[in-house]
Amino acid sequence: MTRNIAMKRNDPLTQQLVDNASAPKARPFGLSRFLYANFFRRQAVFVGTTLLAAAIGTGVYDWAFESAWAWHNKGKLYNDIIGRYPGLPPNTEPEGGEEDEAAAEDEE
Repeated sequence: MTRNIAMKRNDPLTQQLVDNASAPKARPFGLSRFLYANFFRRQAVFVGTTLLAAAIGTGVYDWAFESAWAWHNKGKLYNDIIGRYPGLPPNTEPEGGEEDEAAAEDEE
């Protein structure tokens, strides 16, 4: 019925809409079709994929910015300067330090 109305009106826009409606649907690209078929078609798989991607993305984001921060502040961070100051209070040496080993031997 829409087609008959469009033909009677001779309106180019309406005619274009009618022609596009009857045209065959274009198939989606390979990647989008793959993603939809494997990850987005069922809700449970979609939610699981989203949570997994968020967890991995958070880890990558954290690692990247921690690395950039450490590189930019090299020589200023606690682990870099701990050896410059002798006689620090107890339990401030990084694990595995010489003083910790000597204290452990004395306790035995």
